[in-house]
Amino acid sequence: MKQIKLYLPALMALLLGVFFAFSLYGFAPPHSGKGGELSGNEIRWVKGKRLSWKEFRGRPDRFTPADAMTESGIVFNWSCDWRGFDAEIYAIFDPDKSWVKRSFATAYLLKHEQAHFDITEIHARKMRKAFAEAGNACRLGRGGISRIAQRIYDESAAMQNKYDMETRHSKDERAQSEWERRIIKDLRSLEAWAE
Repeated sequence: MKQIKLYLPALMALLLGVFFAFSLYGFAPPHSGKGGELSGNEIRWVKGKRLSWKEFRGRPDRFTPADAMTESGIVFNWSCDWRGFDAEIYAIFDPDKSWVKRSFATAYLLKHEQAHFDITEIHARKMRKAFAEAGNACRLGRGGISRIAQRIYDESAAMQNKYDMETRHSKDERAQSEWERRIIKDLRSLEAWAE
């Protein structure tokens, strides 16, 4: 099961009447109902680095049928000044809010949870690509920048939900395998926009 949280610290500044900085804050899909702040323990997505169960330090929710929960998100900070658009965009995993019911902590389930984090990275890359293709995104203003970011957040949440639905939260092994191949393919196709 996946709960996505998009961490977006707020920045506001004014310099010579033309500088502004802005970012969205605390987006989460409607099913989670939460926004959030960075705790400082987050793990950035790094090519070749795989999650381990020891990084799932949150308290399991005993009232859910889920065996594990991955809390991941996209950090997006941006600014515009005389040099143009500058953005910091990266995927994170929150170990303090991610959890596993220990009796279900198998290598197979861990691959399912890793794929959630990989889907988050796919969308961080899509966001980098979208802003690179926009040219100087400062021309779009806050609203335009927010719309691009929101579209990608929505796509990420939809893909996370579709992944869980089609794999039945990892229970459908054939679908799980198909999704793992798709995720690898998507990551490779977006390699030019990796950090």
